[in-house]
Amino acid sequence: SLSSIFCMKTSPEVKIVAATTADVNDIVQLVNGDSAHLVPRTQEEVAKDIHEWRVIKDGDKVIACGCFD
Repeated sequence: SLSSIFCMKTSPEVKIVAATTADVNDIVQLVNGDSAHLVPRTQEEVAKDIHEWRVIKDGDKVIACGCFD
């Protein structure tokens, strides 16, 4: 599972959860940010497939994401 892959010292606030529409903007910013090796995504693409996304949150802040289609 993804939780077993994500093993590093973190605060108890860090959790892996299914993404929601509230996370779309954060996902798009992460995917389209400085990581030129990722496939760019639009807000519409992410929102359409939101059920396939997972996010890692530290409290309420999205710090990482992944799409499992």
